[in-house]
Amino acid sequence: MRKRGLGGIMETLSKNNDRYNFFYDLKNTNYKYTILYIDIIKFRLINNAYGINESNLLLKQITEKIDKIGSNLKMDINICMYEKDIILIKLSNCNNKKLTALINSIVMSKYKYSINFRMAFMELYEYGDVLNFIENIKYVFKCKKYEVTDENYNIEDLNIEYHIKRYQELKNDILSNNNRFFSLVYQPKVELKYNNIISWEVLSRWNHPKYGFISPIEFIKIIKDLDREYEFDIYILEQMCKEISRLNFDHSIYSINISVNTLKNPNIYDKILEITSKYYINPSKITFEIVETSQVEDYDIITEIINNLNKMGYNISIDDFGTGYSSYYRLCNINFSEVKIPREFLPSKKDNREKKMAVLKGIVNMCKNLGCKTVIEGIETKDDHELASYLGVDYAQGYLYSHPVTIDESLKMIINS
Repeated sequence: MRKRGLGGIMETLSKNNDRYNFFYDLKNTNYKYTILYIDIIKFRLINNAYGINESNLLLKQITEKIDKIGSNLKMDINICMYEKDIILIKLSNCNNKKLTALINSIVMSKYKYSINFRMAFMELYEYGDVLNFIENIKYVFKCKKYEVTDENYNIEDLNIEYHIKRYQELKNDILSNNNRFFSLVYQPKVELKYNNIISWEVLSRWNHPKYGFISPIEFIKIIKDLDREYEFDIYILEQMCKEISRLNFDHSIYSINISVNTLKNPNIYDKILEITSKYYINPSKITFEIVETSQVEDYDIITEIINNLNKMGYNISIDDFGTGYSSYYRLCNINFSEVKIPREFLPSKKDNREKKMAVLKGIVNMCKNLGCKTVIEGIETKDDHELASYLGVDYAQGYLYSHPVTIDESLKMIINS
């Protein structure tokens, strides 16, 4: 039996087309059809825990159920194992009633292992639309929850046509407007010991004329997809320097996120110096928050770049400490003055409070021993504030103190504090 990579696995498991034939069929289809995209959540964990034979048997069980359900609903179904944990289904003779019945049956069926599905669909006609659908699906999943765990969902919520069109429009706007529609807001960091504002984190915002407020999670993802992180970070840095230079107020420090890809740009030193010198900003008044939390290549080079920025007088903060593989490495090798602890480390009354307390206290004590300050994010209640103070955290930020504000509003807050 012939095999074509993952398509070969699919061919072994069911009577449906392999990946090559699936796309050949799509390319030669001249009528409207529906593509259903199924992501088997945490399938790779099953594969790693129980082995490829067991995971293949699970795929066989899933695809055979889809075959049977489609036959019962009198739908023409063509299945493709697009990736190890992703199934594409071409549906002909399909309507919302049949599609709902198919999805319900897939989700509510019993399988050998406990699994959940993330699903989306789109009505298509052109082959190019299929490729666009697949290219953008992971972005769309980041913007909206498509996990289907029971029958309590609206079928139209799984139709991603709107989100793909939106994604394309936002991409084009970023490419054509050179970042000019991004604005800045400032969120204070409060010194817990004296309850006064000690510094500010600079955040970017996008109020789109058609779509309104665009979440930073969404537009940062698009910027990464376009490989324009350097242009974006430099633009935000210059806008920040321009705004704070107007204040003529030299008592605050301003933190700004900077990505690893930006740091790797060969012009990074010259560009940062050019901007800060242009607006007469003392390097000691700027903190670069290193935002990369996943594994990256050339970590030794990145570490050297960060340490050189520190030697130039800029402050370095480790953002989202504890969420990336490299936290220990960074602690040992980067010259930093601050560690930012995400809200997830805050103990709640519901789950693992004592363990979280011990972990958070350990991080705070470790940072004190290393001679650096700690900042905890997401402080929303007085209980959060009191807990952070009790544990010895130096600084905090969150909605309890202030939502992000404009540069002029920040000056009023500085004067009042």
